[in-house]
Amino acid sequence: MKENKKTITMLQYCKLLLHKVSFSDELVKKEYKKGIRFLNHKDQKELKKWLHFKGIMVE
Repeated sequence: MKENKKTITMLQYCKLLLHKVSFSDELVKKEYKKGIRFLNHKDQKELKKWLHFKGIMVE
């Protein structure tokens, strides 16, 4: 039987995680700071744009 494994990028993972903790500003800031360390500059900018679009403030 063939396994279906879906891989996601670190950027996609960060977005997913931040969306899941968006109920708490404190958790969003904490997870944002952790996640941004693993992203390249281009992805960091993309994540910031996504957060702004979603109305989530981290800074």
